[in-house]
Amino acid sequence: DPDQYHHGLARISLAMAVSAFRSSAGREDASIRHFFTQLALEDAQTWDYPAPGKDTIGTAIAWRYLTGLDAPVSLIAVAVCGGNYGDEWANNLHFGLEGDHAGFDAAAEKVLSRLEQFRRAHQLSDQPCIYWLAGFGRGGAVCNVAAARLAGSVRCYTFASPGAVLDPKESAGVFNLIAAADPLALLPPGAWGFARNGRDLYLPTSLDQRHDYAALLAGYAQVFRQFSGRDDAVGDTALAPMARAAALQLTEAFGSRAAYRRDWEDLLYGVLTGGRLSAGEMLRAHALLHRAAGAAQNAQRGPLPPVPSATGWLAAFASPEIAALWAQHDPAVYFSWMLSLTDETVLPSVSFPESGP
Repeated sequence: DPDQYHHGLARISLAMAVSAFRSSAGREDASIRHFFTQLALEDAQTWDYPAPGKDTIGTAIAWRYLTGLDAPVSLIAVAVCGGNYGDEWANNLHFGLEGDHAGFDAAAEKVLSRLEQFRRAHQLSDQPCIYWLAGFGRGGAVCNVAAARLAGSVRCYTFASPGAVLDPKESAGVFNLIAAADPLALLPPGAWGFARNGRDLYLPTSLDQRHDYAALLAGYAQVFRQFSGRDDAVGDTALAPMARAAALQLTEAFGSRAAYRRDWEDLLYGVLTGGRLSAGEMLRAHALLHRAAGAAQNAQRGPLPPVPSATGWLAAFASPEIAALWAQHDPAVYFSWMLSLTDETVLPSVSFPESGP
């Protein structure tokens, strides 16, 4: 039922989303090829992983017939790359001056164009199809936009997805799984109207006041330790308000969409991709992140969770508060919750925070 969240499908969708990351195993699409083989999605496949540029997007598409139904139906799986993408940060940061998120919108059109070419090439255009889409982070936002534009039966599960649209559609079959302390899921700023199509589901936090929260957190922590070899307190009450406070400060610093485009977009691209910055640009970047860190620190109500040693831009620019929040975007956080939760421990369906930045 596309109207109902299905935890088993969500789990395997997360596996597909992370398998779609560019692989470092010698071939960028190696992981998703292996994933499709494991699921017997071998009737037809296509791969499009261009060298990361400012306007590229990586995708993998495969299909097979589903039998055992009233009539055979084609299942078309669409995996969108959301990791290890370098220069594609430019597309993430390009909000545009008006309308929906310009970068994600353009990437979604590329995905839909490839999907239509795939259907024509395999003579599926006139057949009933179920579209299964999954993506993490950037990939999730692009899937979210694309899924709402598909005509037909859709199952789309996104993870850690930023907002992408100004006029969100209810979009049956589209579910967005979000860690409440993940700062990237709070951007672009909700104050500018950005949201997600479909239904947002937030991973558990102590703010839910669930009677079984302590047991859920213990299960999460056990799985996370297996992934990373360290402890984590993503469910700590302190973290979600910290993420919201930091995002609010960024929104205030950016000002309007026009001011953000003029003053911040290129600078943030340089920071996130390790570009060569002038002394003045470095000072501005430090000041921006210091402002966000100060807001997070003021909202802190408990100890920060341990985080790995910072590398890249985090080591150069970020405070412990920003590093702790950035770590909540880690796929291991999402995997640990999704594997520790069961069909019986239904995810909260209320949006948190109730009013975001």
